[in-house]
Formats: sequence, C-alpha cells, structure tokens
Amino acid sequence: MAQPFDARRLRLDGEPFPVASQVATIVGTNYRRFSVSDNGVLVFDPTPNRQRQLATLVDRSGKTINSLERLDNVRLARLAPGGERFVATRYDPQTDNFDLWLSDVISGNAVRFTFDPRNDQYAVWSPDASRIAWAANRGGHFQLYEKGVSSTGQETPLWQSDYHKFPTDWSRDGRYIIYRQIDPKTKFDIWALPLFGERKPFPVLQSEANERSGALSPDGQWLAYYSDESGRNEIYVQRFPSGDKQRISAGGGTWPYWRKDRKELYYHALDGKVMAAPVTRLRPEVARPGARVFSPLQLTHRGDQLERDGRAAPRRCGHLDRPGHGHPGRRDRSRQRAAVADDPCLYR
Repeated sequence: MAQPFDARRLRLDGEPFPVASQVATIVGTNYRRFSVSDNGVLVFDPTPNRQRQLATLVDRSGKTINSLERLDNVRLARLAPGGERFVATRYDPQTDNFDLWLSDVISGNAVRFTFDPRNDQYAVWSPDASRIAWAANRGGHFQLYEKGVSSTGQETPLWQSDYHKFPTDWSRDGRYIIYRQIDPKTKFDIWALPLFGERKPFPVLQSEANERSGALSPDGQWLAYYSDESGRNEIYVQRFPSGDKQRISAGGGTWPYWRKDRKELYYHALDGKVMAAPVTRLRPEVARPGARVFSPLQLTHRGDQLERDGRAAPRRCGHLDRPGHGHPGRRDRSRQRAAVADDPCLYR
C-alpha cells in the first residue's frame, strides 16, 4: 500500500491505495522485501512463498568462495575464531521456531546445536572456540545461556533478569560477554557481563538513545557500537569500560566488526555496502566518503542481532533460491580455508 505524505506538515494526506498485490516476506520475520528510491522507483520481490535463504562465503572483493547449499533459512551466523566453522541461527518455517546449528565453512555439513522448542538466537563464540553463548526465551524473556561446543549435556544459564538480552560479543581474553538489553525506559542499551569474580553485569552505554551491537576490539580497549543519538544510526567507538566516544561512520552505519589484528573496523553502511575504517595509532579514524568498500553487494537483511550477524556475519549477504554450485573438490579446499582464515566475510 502507499499513501500521500505532506512533507511540510509532516502528516499523511489522502487515501491509501494498493501498489502491488504480492510482496515476499523475509523468512522468519514480519519484514517485506521492497525498497523505494528517492526518485520514486519501487523495487520488490513478487514471490510471496519464497522460503530459502542460503549462507554464502565471499572474499574481500565480494567474489563468492562457496555457497553453502546444505544450510538454508539462515538468519544470523558467526564464524568461529579459527575460521573453519560457524554457528548459525536457522529458522524452521514448519514450527515457526529458531535454533542454532553448527556448520563447516567449506563442506556445509551442519549439525543441530540447540533442541529446546523455544527460540535460540544470537550466538557468540568463546575466544578458544570451545563454548557458545546465546539468547533463549525459555521462560518468556530472552536470557543468556552457554554450552560447550563438543558437549551433549545441558546448557547453563549465564545471566537472567526481567529484561530481554542478546549477546553481541565475547572478549578475546574471555573475561567479558557484551550484550544488548531492552529496557522500557532507556530502550536498547549495551551491558557487560564479567565472567570472573561476582559476575555482576554493569551498563556500558545506557541513555535515551538506542545503542546496539557492541563489539570489543581484539585488545579489549575499545568498544564499537551503533547508536541513533544523532537521529540516524551511526557507528561510534569509545574506551572500554568507559571513556570519551567518537563517531566513525560518515553517512550512517550499523553492525560493526573488528578485524582480528585491529587494523580495520568493518560496518554496514545504510546503502547496504560493507565499509572498512582504518585504525591507526591505537585509535579508529573517522570514516571519509572514500573509505574502503568490501563490495557493492546489497544486503537482503541486516539482522538485528546483526548481524552481524553474522561474522559469518562480518557480516551477511543473502542469496534467495540461488541455483546450486556443487561442492568444492579437494584441490580447492586448502585455498578456500586459507582465504577464510585470512579475511573471512560470510554473509547470511
């Protein structure tokens, strides 16, 4: 549907009218697949029953390394620190439920990780890749849980309260889990859960604005995040656990991720491109219009995790009903694993 809008009076003017009779929905969400340009061009997906969403591995230039045909309906994904496998939030349209799955990056062989009938989402890896923390709504609110990757035992609650919370990062030294909390008064806030001492969480960013997707730099000194405090989502960094902040993005951005050597900070621009801001002299630089772009791929979904979601989501590119490419032969696997470990960019 469309309806005229009076930009001077900031109000709707006239009656709504139909534009298209069939518009696809992003699997597992209430979002419709359409976009409108500034000059009035409307683009939409006319296939309402489209179901498949495939995880795709691309290199820094945006070239496809591998399309993981065996793992569909992936919403969010995160690469393990070693880069050889990832954990993905996978949607089941039959049960309308989300669960976590583990998959090899090259072969796409996947195994289910969570089995509870309630939703399991937004997974992050421990720095040694031995454990995974995630959010699950076992008792109504989304709470933090963890479980060993090789374990078949029970999951362990990490932190529970009266607020929804979703993990966004696990510090490289293993001492903190960064998570997003939803508060009716302050909306989206960023908190840190210490995994030592009394394990008492504390707010890192809590204001009237929405702060999301907190990501710690590899040395743990900086926290990158995005906020709408300016009226538009922008990327910021500040000292962790507290300190002055500075804006990084030049024209809006979401879902920041650090390169593992901390030389660059990646994020999604609002036009769907993946940007890279250089980090020099121990301080991230403010991005300029000429900041490096991963590729001009348009993201089909900027998951609010995100993401990243995922580092498999640094961060994500969806391909719908894409024809099969087969599976790589042995001669290609070593090259692909090297590319993944060097600069992975797995998109949803």
